[in-house]
Amino acid sequence: MLAESGLQVGKDFFLAFSPERVDPGNAMFNTRNIPKVVGGVTEACTHAAVQLYRQRLDNVVAVSSTQVAEMVKLLENTFRSVNIGLVNELALMCARLKIDVWEVIRAAATKPFGFMPFYPGPDWAATASRSTRSTCRGRRARAASRRASSSWPGT
Repeated sequence: MLAESGLQVGKDFFLAFSPERVDPGNAMFNTRNIPKVVGGVTEACTHAAVQLYRQRLDNVVAVSSTQVAEMVKLLENTFRSVNIGLVNELALMCARLKIDVWEVIRAAATKPFGFMPFYPGPDWAATASRSTRSTCRGRRARAASRRASSSWPGT
C-alpha cells in the first residue's frame, strides 16, 4: 500500500520483522534480556529496526532478511515440537518396559553438553503462547499442560 503510493521501502519507510520470543511466567527471561532477532526488507530497514530495538533491549541480533527472521521462529518452534514428540514416544516405550521416564530424563539431563531435557505432555500447539494472550492465560495453559503431562505413562 505504501509502495503503491510511490513511497520507497528502505528510503521513505522502513519495514522489518522480528519473531516473538517469550516464556510467560519465567522470571529469569523478559522482553529486555531475550535476544531480539530482526530482519528488514532492505539493509536500511534492518539498520533502522536494530537502532530502534537497541534503545530498550540488551541484545539485538540482525539477520539478512525478513525471511531469515521468520525462519528463525519456524526452527525454534519445530525444534520444540519435534523434541516433545520424541519424548512422548519415549514415554510410551518406557511405560511398556516398566521404566520410569522421569528418571531417564533426569539422568540424561546430567550430560553437560549436547542434550536439552524435554518432558512428556501436549505438543507446542497446545501450550505455545502468543503475544496477544495475557500472562494469566499463559499460566492457565501451563497448568493445563502439567495436568495433561501427569496423565502420561510413568507419571
